Amino acid sequence: MQLKILVRGYSQEIKWRDEHYVPETIDEHLEVSKATVGAFQVACSSFVGMGDIITKEILDWLLSYPKLLKSMTTFVRLSNDIASTKVFFLSSYMSFMFLYVYLHTQKSLYIYIVSVKFDLTKQHML
Repeated sequence: MQLKILVRGYSQEIKWRDEHYVPETIDEHLEVSKATVGAFQVACSSFVGMGDIITKEILDWLLSYPKLLKSMTTFVRLSNDIASTKVFFLSSYMSFMFLYVYLHTQKSLYIYIVSVKFDLTKQHML
């Protein structure tokens, strides 16, 4: 199931690129692009690679898409998008983050990232 979600995410990102579509909000972008980080696949492979010490309960926990994994995918995706803006002029593909900054404002992006970081940090402190 998670592999299907990953492939659907990649397909949607390719469609956006080919149609020169820019998501209206970061939330719209993250709804699709968090799946393409591949965090679930990496986490699952890591756990399975540990051998016999991993139980069915641990894998079931992972399949529940816990807050920790959700937070990680958000941070990784935003970090990747920000880093992509640095190489924007070296490729023909504009990163979402560059377009968002260009079309909206750098200040609103910064405020959004800080609020996401605060909200995710607060969730894990409880």
